[in-house]
Amino acid sequence: MCYGLFNKLASTESPQGVLALVRLPEWTEKDLLKGTPLVVVLDGVQDPGNAGAILRTAEAFGATGAVFLKGTVSASNPKCLRASAGSAFRLPIVNEIPAGLALYAADPRAKLSIADARFEAPCAIVIGVEGSGVRPELAAQATGLKIPTVQVESLNAAVAAGILLYEARRQRSS
Repeated sequence: MCYGLFNKLASTESPQGVLALVRLPEWTEKDLLKGTPLVVVLDGVQDPGNAGAILRTAEAFGATGAVFLKGTVSASNPKCLRASAGSAFRLPIVNEIPAGLALYAADPRAKLSIADARFEAPCAIVIGVEGSGVRPELAAQATGLKIPTVQVESLNAAVAAGILLYEARRQRSS
């Protein structure tokens, strides 16, 4: 084996000795809308580690799919794939929000707390970029939800997504 070439092709400093070239499955909106849809929407999330962690968390809490809107890192980014721990291959991912879903947007300035949201119905949880949040035109179409915190203004995008998805799962399991 040519370790010099292998190390050059690997995207990590200490590769595990295996490289593969694979294509993500091609999904449609219909794939996201199975059962009672719970979709996570990434709006401008640029950090591939956060995007991958959101995918992993979404799968863990029963989301039916994810939407990577324009301006969001690619789901096929190597760091995103690693952080997703395989979820990027199992969770349907599309680039547009399907119609007919109630939209909830993470917003630390919102009046409605996550405990007051109704996640039992078909819905999508929108996670924006750290710093500026969800784009204003998308936020205007959504119900803003805040995660009550103490002494901290906002949370990391993946952490916020995890808390919101956990609450959705909790409500749907009750």
